[in-house]
Amino acid sequence: MPSRALTNAEYLVDQDGGSSFTFDKVLDLTLPIASANWQMKWASGVLGKFIWEASIYPDPYTWEPLVACEAVELEIVAGELSGIVSLPHSWLTVGFIRWRFEAEVGSTGLIQSAIRIVPI
Repeated sequence: MPSRALTNAEYLVDQDGGSSFTFDKVLDLTLPIASANWQMKWASGVLGKFIWEASIYPDPYTWEPLVACEAVELEIVAGELSGIVSLPHSWLTVGFIRWRFEAEVGSTGLIQSAIRIVPI
């Protein structure tokens, strides 16, 4: 049986990783999903971490880095050039999700991201 998963391999293309930024696409969880996953990849000079945030309030959102006391972060480790984040179930019960990148001093290079959503 073919997968019903929705994958966008060009979710984020060539974003400057030299400074911090908040990705402008908000994942709306108005309709429930089974899973939400991101694969991030970056150039060898990129330093920092990706931080996911959630809001129950619709626009204007009230962004929080914790859901059920659980943070979702992906810290760049020396020598690694990619990583995958799959949101825990408690995160899939909120209303809206976004992520941001916190660059470390000296970070340089480009960041890419793909997203894969699996509907229920």
